[in-house]
Amino acid sequence: MCVVVFDADRDQVPVFTVFGRVGVGEAANPDAIADLIDVWENGGPR
Repeated sequence: MCVVVFDADRDQVPVFTVFGRVGVGEAANPDAIADLIDVWENGGPR
């Protein structure tokens, strides 16, 4: 499960695991969040 943090002052969107131990990554924009999570869940870069 992932947590997404929206900040109106930034275009990038940080995505973390629920426990915050592993940063999933940073989506370039809100539309890219699902793709970033899919890559992480399927063994992509961590």
